[in-house]
Amino acid sequence: MRTISSRPGIADILFACMSLLFSLAALKGTLQLSPLGAGIDTDLQNYAQILEAARYPAAFAADPIARLFVHDPGVPNLMTDLAGLFSSSANAAVAILKAGAIAIWLHLLSWYALGRFLGIRASLAVLLSLACSITFYWAYGTYWGATQAEPIPRVFFNSCLALFLGLALPALKSYGIRLLLAALLGASVFVHSVSALMAGAMFLTSFLLLPCQKDGARFNFIRHLFQTLGCTLLYLVPVACFLLWRVPVAQPTGEDMALFEQVFALRYSNNWQDVWGSLFAVLAQYTYKIPLFPLGLIALVLLFCKRHLLPRRMQELPKLLLVLVLGMAAGCIVCFLEMQLAASLGRQSMSQEMLRGTRFLVPLCLLSFACVVSIAWRKLPGLVASCAVVAGTLALFSLSQDRQVMAARYYLASVCHLDAEDGALREQERNRLEVDAMQAIVRLVPQNEIIFAPEDTMAVRYIARHPLHAVHKDGNAIYYSRNPAVARQWLHEQSRLAASPDSVIPVWIETDAKWLLVRKSGRFWTALNQDMTGFPVVYDNADWQLLRKP
Repeated sequence: MRTISSRPGIADILFACMSLLFSLAALKGTLQLSPLGAGIDTDLQNYAQILEAARYPAAFAADPIARLFVHDPGVPNLMTDLAGLFSSSANAAVAILKAGAIAIWLHLLSWYALGRFLGIRASLAVLLSLACSITFYWAYGTYWGATQAEPIPRVFFNSCLALFLGLALPALKSYGIRLLLAALLGASVFVHSVSALMAGAMFLTSFLLLPCQKDGARFNFIRHLFQTLGCTLLYLVPVACFLLWRVPVAQPTGEDMALFEQVFALRYSNNWQDVWGSLFAVLAQYTYKIPLFPLGLIALVLLFCKRHLLPRRMQELPKLLLVLVLGMAAGCIVCFLEMQLAASLGRQSMSQEMLRGTRFLVPLCLLSFACVVSIAWRKLPGLVASCAVVAGTLALFSLSQDRQVMAARYYLASVCHLDAEDGALREQERNRLEVDAMQAIVRLVPQNEIIFAPEDTMAVRYIARHPLHAVHKDGNAIYYSRNPAVARQWLHEQSRLAASPDSVIPVWIETDAKWLLVRKSGRFWTALNQDMTGFPVVYDNADWQLLRKP
């Protein structure tokens, strides 16, 4: 049977270079489409405003929310730490985008490396990496993939998952590697916390159900239990440190408990309205409409049946994948029990965010499918395999609507002096108008006066570096700050804005903000345009308008 060299070959080096070039092209294109980070993913906007407020505290002395940013458990993380390496960037958003380019490159590289580690030919490993970068939308506002929008921390964790899968195979026979994997799993909570919790459930279950046993050695049940307990403790130490450091231990009681439950419900109203219904709906979607799970299951059965045809490193993979799915199911059961217990005790559930990790079903299916295909793929002539890779790469690059692929196409068009896509040009113009509005704020609005922006325009903070009245996204920091007064005001305002766009003027008048920034293409413009008499327009462009109280 053909073996794969442990040393990188020409194909491996070529893929590393090409994926790096794509990551850089996507970054360059993103910076052209989103100057100064205008219009980027809202999670990244939140990180950018937090970093900008920490970097320029004097500019946010009048901001009512900036002092609460320290309570946001999502920051710092690996991405924001890497952004610190680019501190000379124009602002925190640009630095985060540069860190995101590293995330895309690592994502592509790690899944390719996993395929090569398993004995898959370089050509098929490329297709596996590309398939794992495609966006698969999931429940709870999350997705699997690397290129859907600007990279966020979960894209870094996707790379970690490939590493964990690669370590889990030798860990089946080495307790030392199990300890290393458990430590890395625990440390990954600082990469993306909710992903680390589900990954922990999956791999710790594999430790329990797949005893560490060398060939010919007798099985000792007691020793196995103590080894699994040791791995569990090693995983839990960094997780416990994270929770104690970043998540408030004290739970609100009485009226405050009801208040913060409403804050959480409104802040995440689009993601958590029907916790289990959303999960079952997406499972049904990838079973019937897009038969990813049936194909993954068939591939897994074939892997068990054709185990003797698999490379040595891949032979233990089928049972590992099966146990990982069982571990995911166990994590969901634990989450369900915790949610029921929290409800019975009158406490806020702490575990439901963990369900976002169920998206890992997608790469497990893709990996099992790639391994089955590898049985026949190694018999393909090299020219045929290479043509398949070129065709797949060109099709994905040409047809994908993911924003990072579109950004790379836009950059390539600008370098080659070709006509850009209409969608990219519209997005660039939209974001340019936003930057113009932010520059107008810098010129026209005194630094100590607050701006009210009902459409989560966090660019006021990270581009204009100006105080901003609490927006919807700030609900996260407000929720974890456990400040009832701020939470009550935020809930009152955001509830009215969510209920009716007509409430924008009355809500603004009640606030201390002297200025109103509104987007003409947003949901509040029509109502505002009918009720703005008496409010002088200080700045106006094709998409934005800045008003002042008389």
